[in-house]
Amino acid sequence: MSSHKDKEAIPNATYDWDNYAHYRPRYPPATTKLIMDYHRAHSNSLRLAHDIGSGSGVYVPTLSEYFQHVHVSDPNVENLSQARQRLDKWYAENWWKAKFTFSQTTAEQANECVANGSVDLCTLMMSAHWTEGNGEKFVAAVAESLAPNGTLAVVQYNPCPRVVGNERAAEAVRELYTTYGRVIREKIPWARGLVEKNNSPLDWVDLPEGVFIQGVTKRVKINAYSRESDELFCIPGQEDLWAESRVGKEQRKYWYDEGRDKEAEGWRMEVGKEWFRGSLESLRQGEFMEEYEQVLMEVERVIRETTEDGRVVVEWAVAILVATKK
Repeated sequence: MSSHKDKEAIPNATYDWDNYAHYRPRYPPATTKLIMDYHRAHSNSLRLAHDIGSGSGVYVPTLSEYFQHVHVSDPNVENLSQARQRLDKWYAENWWKAKFTFSQTTAEQANECVANGSVDLCTLMMSAHWTEGNGEKFVAAVAESLAPNGTLAVVQYNPCPRVVGNERAAEAVRELYTTYGRVIREKIPWARGLVEKNNSPLDWVDLPEGVFIQGVTKRVKINAYSRESDELFCIPGQEDLWAESRVGKEQRKYWYDEGRDKEAEGWRMEVGKEWFRGSLESLRQGEFMEEYEQVLMEVERVIRETTEDGRVVVEWAVAILVATKK
């Protein structure tokens, strides 16, 4: 992530976190199991986790189920304030679980708020795309903070879900998110790098040899339904934007799909026809909502005509990267 001063000039970090929690997918138990099974295969320590780019701390209670202490960091002071408030309330009812500490820190400074070699697990949950370049700075900082055999876990999903089981609604929703991609390209030019990373599901993250054990690194793609294409990870209409792949030759690749693999469970949600407006607002499109009115009306019309209850199932494509510090 760029410096805190730079971040203040970019409207990227502060969300309406109540809206975000309602309209974004929840990290399912299958994903946490994948991360924790990997960590336990390489480390027997559950002392300290660091949730980087934590936002309002949405994943922190999950980490507290496993670790004695969770450090919570975010470059945005308002996000950190909301995280404190939410976790204060949560801790009052769960005081026997992990302890929390907080710091206003970028991912590139992840080593400055904890002792070197002290962290067992570093997580970046839907935050890595905000980091600089191909992630070399945040990876170096995380590596310095990780204990030997400590784990880096990164999760990123395509913020534009697809409808499954209803072809007409799926086409209308794809047109909605095609409009979203056009609006980003035309009206938010600084977000080009975010789109490139989104369209290249964590393949852009460079894990240098000599720092991470290449042969045990796992790069997982969920709901890609193809080993040849990352199309379902792309923002519709923006498929020409992508970041250079940094996947090492020894790193392992896995594909899991809903309905076939237990590792993919939990990345679907049933939603009402009005949900898509909230989805756009969770993507910080409030000032551009007039651009979407016509296509939103079409989405709602198609869903009304093709369902009895006005509800459809949406699914996210997800990338997970887990790596072990040497």
